[in-house]
Amino acid sequence: MTSSFQSVLQPKYVALDTSTWIELYKHRNDQKAKDILDVINSGQIIVYVSFEHFLELVQHSDQNVRLEQLDFFRAATGGGRRSYLSR
Repeated sequence: MTSSFQSVLQPKYVALDTSTWIELYKHRNDQKAKDILDVINSGQIIVYVSFEHFLELVQHSDQNVRLEQLDFFRAATGGGRRSYLSR
């Protein structure tokens, strides 16, 4: 296997900060956000998450917002199949 062929098959590992996830959530119906989520879900990029990311997501004072953000995050990272893109 050639090295150029191998690099095409290897996904990139990326950490997105919490503010990026929150912005994606807020703009989930915008085409730009949908395009970003399509790339994340394509397998070209593998997003890894730290425990600190998770803790930041659950710090919102409104429980409904917390739960919606976590559902969106789970769906966007492959942890669930509920699509927030069509809402």
